[in-house]
Amino acid sequence: AALRGGPGRAAAGTSAPTEPKCPNMKKCVFTITDFRPFGSGPPANGSLAGGPPDLTVWGCSSSWLSNSPGKRGVVLFLHGALNYADDYAELYPTYVYRPEDYDIIFLQTPRTRPVWMSVADKTDLNHHWNNTQVEEDMTFVSEIVDQLAALYGGHERVWVAGMSQGAVVSAAVALKGTPKVLGGAFVVAGYPVRPLYTDEGGAKDPPSRWSSAELIEKQKTKIYFYTGESDSVLPISQSFCRFKRVVDKYKLDPANYRFWRKAGYGHYSKDAGGAISPNGNEFHALWHVVAGKPDDVAHVTSVAPATDCKA
Repeated sequence: AALRGGPGRAAAGTSAPTEPKCPNMKKCVFTITDFRPFGSGPPANGSLAGGPPDLTVWGCSSSWLSNSPGKRGVVLFLHGALNYADDYAELYPTYVYRPEDYDIIFLQTPRTRPVWMSVADKTDLNHHWNNTQVEEDMTFVSEIVDQLAALYGGHERVWVAGMSQGAVVSAAVALKGTPKVLGGAFVVAGYPVRPLYTDEGGAKDPPSRWSSAELIEKQKTKIYFYTGESDSVLPISQSFCRFKRVVDKYKLDPANYRFWRKAGYGHYSKDAGGAISPNGNEFHALWHVVAGKPDDVAHVTSVAPATDCKA
């Protein structure tokens, strides 16, 4: 695997994924060598266009990746469906608060549409997304996390975060995508996908290939859930209960997770109060948890998840 930063542009009329322009930020690209898509609608631009089997994933970074030495860490943030990394880059730096000793990278989906996975059933969250594509996402995002860990000095220096579909993938990567304990995860308007939870089976076990030592270490995972009170797409009433069962299955310390409701916001920009992300407020909450100060997150309400988890 390799990664680099620099200019470039996808050729017009090709089936390659959208390459971000990264206004106000530095363009970077991650390469997962010999990536073999295993679902329909393969994400790899090379494979999709009939080229080599390497997967290319673009991102917009707060600094060149070559400047990572000396930084305390990095946040890898995944946009939502029908959004782009550029939607966040356009807000940077005015509305994206960032400590100087951390970087943030807004990752662009490598699929030919601005989604991380296709919708399988619009009305049923239990079977909402193409599960094979979810597992593909977990595979290549986890590989990118490994690359960033090598750059920044350890997995504990890498956070994953995201909005909507990006939050869905981030939560899955942080919990099940790697046996390593990451810095943490910040889940904005997310929902546990089938590799984490199914209505018919409940919370899924961690991978059986993980050692007992890895399972014990994984209990140190930090994860924070942040959803708008008016979210009708992945509503608190359905998402928080299921996520609570997942964190219980992984035996996480209650000190290391929070469930927050953000008043006045929905899921999309058309919702009452507007979209919870991209917005700007989410980044103040994000950097408080990265700094180890979740109790200092302001203008949110802590939620005790329901226990019945009914659809």
